[in-house]
Amino acid sequence: MRTAVIINPASGRTAHRRSTGTDRLQVARRITAIYAPDATVVLTTGPGHAAALARSFVADEITRVVAWVGDGTINEVAGPLIGTGVPLGIVPGGSGEDCHATSFQAVFLGIQPAVIALIVRACHRIGGHCLTSAALWAIAGFVATGELLGVSFYVTLSLAGAGYVVAARRHHILSAVVALIFAAAVWQLSPVIAGREPVLPERHAVADVGTRQIGQAETTTLFVSGLRAGLLTFGGAYTAIPFLREDAVERGAWMSDRDFVDGVALSGILPAPLIIFSTFVGYFGGGPLGALAMTFGIFLPAFSFSILFFRYLEAVIHRPMLHHFLEGVAAGVVAVITVTTVRLAVIAIPNPPAALIFLGALAVTYRWRNKLVVPAIMAAAGVIGWLSFH
Repeated sequence: MRTAVIINPASGRTAHRRSTGTDRLQVARRITAIYAPDATVVLTTGPGHAAALARSFVADEITRVVAWVGDGTINEVAGPLIGTGVPLGIVPGGSGEDCHATSFQAVFLGIQPAVIALIVRACHRIGGHCLTSAALWAIAGFVATGELLGVSFYVTLSLAGAGYVVAARRHHILSAVVALIFAAAVWQLSPVIAGREPVLPERHAVADVGTRQIGQAETTTLFVSGLRAGLLTFGGAYTAIPFLREDAVERGAWMSDRDFVDGVALSGILPAPLIIFSTFVGYFGGGPLGALAMTFGIFLPAFSFSILFFRYLEAVIHRPMLHHFLEGVAAGVVAVITVTTVRLAVIAIPNPPAALIFLGALAVTYRWRNKLVVPAIMAAAGVIGWLSFH
């Protein structure tokens, strides 16, 4: 997706606000370097120039135009775009408007790579408990391959559980059969192999928040999404990340990946369990009622199973076949979280300053273990982000 940004350096200048075209140009380039690296940023030079630029962008097959202009220039830009199908984004820049979001965005641009560091540390911790044999490592590798190639984790996790049931019993022929079934499923179901999707998301494509369906998800859908994540979550809130992201970003499209990472970041700052980021996800999908539905769904299994089915679960879990099946699924979940983390990292770590924040936060998570480490990392990353990206 090709982006063009038109800036009117004269709009909005008053006795109290004297931002120059160069100032706006620098801000626009900083933002597009993160959200749309291929963007063309142009300053207008006088009346009629914005319209001429818009016409030239249509001729060059630009797929979206952003105008940082005043009310008068908006009409100039919009006219040539009517009927072309090219969307127009507007950053208010007239004498009655101003843009105050840059500082806030900069803070979260710093927090996002720190969140990735926390998820990486969680993957390592959970993997240390789940990947305890060569067979489980092999299963995790198979599931990670399937996840990278876009195969539904419901398919890969089911096969992971079945694969470890036969592997733990040393049925080598059956293990080979399950591996062949897995390979066939990936070949038939992968949208990446079919050429419909890339292996990893494009940085500027996922930042196209204009396609989000905020507030459009049904309450029952959000409840079911939370319930499914709650049923599949083990070993900490981070294991819910791939399941909620699948529903919110890829299927429901009511969030972008950046929105999702911001939600995880907020939950790290708030004095609440980390899983509370699911409330943020639900709010994006359906407002206050959606937030309640998502939260209720994700917490329901933990409470209801513990109270109502504890005795039966204790009896079932000691059955060797089921135990091995769950061990295989757990190994697969670690792989799914790892691949999801890589996908989020592509979005959250687009430049060297973000990479340094990530590495610093990762080092801190391995060096210190304290309840205050996470909020301290978030606060420090926010300050560094403000200094680096503002």
